[in-house]
Amino acid sequence: MYASRILQQRTGILYKKRGLASFTNTPPPSSPFEVFDRKAKQIQKDRAASRDNGERSRIVDYLRDEVADRMFERFMDIRRKLHNVVDLGAGSGHFSKLLETENAKQVMMLDLSQKSLDRDSNEEFEGHFIVVARLQIDEEELHKVLPPDSQDAIVSCLSLHWVNDLPGTCRNDSNLTEVHSDMTT
Repeated sequence: MYASRILQQRTGILYKKRGLASFTNTPPPSSPFEVFDRKAKQIQKDRAASRDNGERSRIVDYLRDEVADRMFERFMDIRRKLHNVVDLGAGSGHFSKLLETENAKQVMMLDLSQKSLDRDSNEEFEGHFIVVARLQIDEEELHKVLPPDSQDAIVSCLSLHWVNDLPGTCRNDSNLTEVHSDMTT
C-alpha cells in the first residue's frame, strides 16, 4: 500500500487495487468435466497419422502392439461367440488386427481421427475373414450414434485416458452392450 502511494505521487498515475477475480469472455464448458480439448486432440492425431505417410506414428507402434496383445489375451478368456465388437479409440487397429472369425464376426473401429483409422490399408486385415468398419466418432458421443443393446463387446486400447467424462462415458457405453456383455480397457 505504501509503495503504491509513493509511486502515485511520483508519476501522477492513479493505481487501483486489483481484485482476485477477473472476468472472461470464454463460454463455460458444455460438460462439467472438460479437461481435454477434443478438437485439439483430433488435430494432433490427424497430424501424427499423416506426417511422412504415417511413418512417424509407426515409431511407437511397438507399445500399442504390446498393449493390444495383452488385451487380446484377456479377450480370449471370453467363451461366448461374439458377433459385433467395438474397438473404441482404435487408431490404426492394433487390437482389431488380432481378431479372427473365431473371436468375432464384425469389428467396428472407432476413433476421433479419420486419418488414424485410414493409416493402414485393408490388406492387413485380409485373411482374417472378419468384417471391418471404420468410423470417425468421438468416444464421448458413441452413445448418441449406436442403438442400445446392439454390441456384444466394447474394447479400448490406450484411448480412454483422453476422455473428459470417463465415468459418464463408461456408463453410456455399457448401455450399448447386450446383457452379460463385456467392456474391456
